[in-house]
Amino acid sequence: MLASNIRVVLAISYVLLLAWRSRVEGHIPEYWWIVIGIYFLSVQLTRWGETLWERWQLQRAVRSLRMLDPAAKDVALKRMWSSSARYELGELIKDEGEPETGDPIERYPFTRSAKVQSTVAFWLLAASATTVFAALVTVPQRFAAAFGWLGWVVAVICAIGAGVLRRRLSFLDSVLEVSRFGLAQVDSDGTRHAILWTAPLLLQYHRWPKRFELKVRGRRDTIRLDFDRAGIDRAFRLTLDYGGFPDVTKTGDAA
Repeated sequence: MLASNIRVVLAISYVLLLAWRSRVEGHIPEYWWIVIGIYFLSVQLTRWGETLWERWQLQRAVRSLRMLDPAAKDVALKRMWSSSARYELGELIKDEGEPETGDPIERYPFTRSAKVQSTVAFWLLAASATTVFAALVTVPQRFAAAFGWLGWVVAVICAIGAGVLRRRLSFLDSVLEVSRFGLAQVDSDGTRHAILWTAPLLLQYHRWPKRFELKVRGRRDTIRLDFDRAGIDRAFRLTLDYGGFPDVTKTGDAA
């Protein structure tokens, strides 16, 4: 709606501008084609902005629904009055992946979009670091001293970011397991990290990246409950129940 209103204002402004300049100069200005080009470019920019906004809103809806307990997600979808929107959201959420619930051991994988975003970011940073390093090594004479050092700094930052994302990609292949005995993280190579509910537990919230961490007091044992896991809302509620946590707030810890 906002983008449509902006396009209407642009059209009216364009017509008024040409009418005014024609009256002042006695004829249509010779540079009218530039004004037309700017007008159509502005209209296209509003369309692109509108498309990006709609995609962002859709991604927010998918992110919110994919975090829910599968039963709660189905209820939320059924409440939508538009069958086409309900179907589209359902298909997008299905592509994200589903947790395995209802068994003695429930499993919660990371969502597809979380893996795709990290993969794209990794390759962009890796390609940027490689390109800048290659340019600085092969043709250093083309860069002034200040730009050369700036290039090295940018390349190093990109390389460090790519290394961090490479570790995250490995972590994104892990699966969170919840049972009545404890919480476990199973890595892609089969390595298993487990915390029993009988241990002295500490549940901590982190704002960035958004996640809860289950820890054992006095030890380094930590398992992350990331918000990017499918059905993490159910896994978190089971953690509260099995771990004996009465309440958890974002401003403190629960033990």
